[in-house]
Amino acid sequence: MRLSGRLRWQCYLLVGLIPAMLLWPTLMPVLALNRAAVQLTKGLGLDGHPEPSHLNRAITELSLVQEERKSAGEISRLIGLAYLAQSETSAGLQHLETGSGLGSELAAYTLATEYGKRNEWGRMVTYFDRAGCQGYGCTARVVDGLLDSNRQTDALSALKAYVQAHPAEARPYYRLSTLLASLGDKAGSIAALAEALRNDHDVGAPEYAYHAAWLRYQEQDYREAALILATLCQTAPDYFPAWYLAGQTYLALDEPQEAERVLLRAAELNPEHAWTRYYLARAYAAVGKPEEAGAELRQISQLAPDRVDLLDKVAGIYDLLDDTCQATRIRALVSQVRAAQEVDLRTALAAIASECAR
Repeated sequence: MRLSGRLRWQCYLLVGLIPAMLLWPTLMPVLALNRAAVQLTKGLGLDGHPEPSHLNRAITELSLVQEERKSAGEISRLIGLAYLAQSETSAGLQHLETGSGLGSELAAYTLATEYGKRNEWGRMVTYFDRAGCQGYGCTARVVDGLLDSNRQTDALSALKAYVQAHPAEARPYYRLSTLLASLGDKAGSIAALAEALRNDHDVGAPEYAYHAAWLRYQEQDYREAALILATLCQTAPDYFPAWYLAGQTYLALDEPQEAERVLLRAAELNPEHAWTRYYLARAYAAVGKPEEAGAELRQISQLAPDRVDLLDKVAGIYDLLDDTCQATRIRALVSQVRAAQEVDLRTALAAIASECAR
């Protein structure tokens, strides 16, 4: 049976409409999303000409798309931005929360930055974590910005919120320690440093704290150097440089008993270190232990007989011990060496010790 021309065209039209009808549910959200993007761009002024009146149209279009699409986290973020641009904070944050809950990392990141602007540091850290920020990086950028704006107190609050949420990380504790020190909170700085060292599994980590203590020592801030070194000795008990510098620091603070304690540990860790023996002899002399001091000085003569600079200091300790015989003869020996005379120092020192022991 042949169809008439009109009927035939109706059939063609029907056949053509069927795919369009099937595809329309898929196409409609895409078209609406495109329209919403245009309205949002104009409303936010992303094209250089802000027109706030377009924001409501964008919200309407996005809401239509959201109803059609089940995984609409990113759409919720865009709606949230539109509301925030109109200073409708509550609605904006609500839609961003929805977007984050639907799995949009961008929504979570936007929420984190918004909470940061509102000084809600705990929420900021939470949403940075949900945004997939790897470690401390996102919060570090916020802290940098706050410090650049001379907002040290807010930077401190942000850091404390981060370490509270991530107590097992090392980097933020190092930063917290530095910031607390700059704010004059020395005890807090030392406590943060202790946490950093406890969490830091890098074998070179003790060097960071040692360097900080050494700088304090050079600046003659002996008390703070001692605090850092006490922490370091506790967290890295086999790190010889910390014990050695701690001994010198306690001597500078006129605390020879503490110096004796830490230098004994230093000598245990590095028994052939001649300078450790020298400072230990000084500590013994200061606490009234002449025999122990003398034993350490004799060790120096065996360990470093060619160290003329050290022997000159050894003579000074013999002065403290009222051993004028050895003090005088060792100084004479040092003068001979400095005058470029050839001297067998080991033999000469043994002879002095024997002569003065009579």
